[in-house]
Amino acid sequence: FSNNADFVSIYIDKKVAGFISYYANNYETKTAFISMIIVKKEFSKRSIGTKLLEYACKESIKRGMENISLEVDFKNANAISFYFKNNL
Repeated sequence: FSNNADFVSIYIDKKVAGFISYYANNYETKTAFISMIIVKKEFSKRSIGTKLLEYACKESIKRGMENISLEVDFKNANAISFYFKNNL
């Protein structure tokens, strides 16, 4: 992660509320890849995940990416719902 991924965090009251890790550097396929989004439970239901995802998508487009890819465990219903809600 540390060499090629971008990390973006959101802080609330000086606490990390959530973060996203993504790659936007595959210029051959022009595909960004979302590695993970994590939001602490105490900050859930505040659209933090959506804000992080929107940021990563906008930054990826600025870098010339045309597609976004991700992996999610098929058993992770919350993540699957989140990505569908956000049109991914």
